[in-house]
Amino acid sequence: MDRLADGQFRLDMGKEQMKKTGFRYDHEMDCYIYRFPAYKHNGVPLVFCRLLVDGGTQTVRLGVYDSNGLLYYPYYDREYGRNEIVPRIEEAILSELHRLGAVEVA
Repeated sequence: MDRLADGQFRLDMGKEQMKKTGFRYDHEMDCYIYRFPAYKHNGVPLVFCRLLVDGGTQTVRLGVYDSNGLLYYPYYDREYGRNEIVPRIEEAILSELHRLGAVEVA
């Protein structure tokens, strides 16, 4: 897998447990969303991960955004050089997925 975002994860967690963990239901997208900082510089969060969990299949999708809510482009485009921050972002995301109890599926 080239990128963590290319993997598929599943989170078997009930609605009440999601709410207690910090997930919020998004009526427009019809799924639960959890947002957390994926990279901080000098203690200031600069890059965030947003996990979306489909209520029916419990499938997890993730997105990586900057502090302005825009896609963090260097995370998605790795063709032009090496970004030292991306591996740290992926470590933080994997750590949070494991903490939440998400499992990778084939």
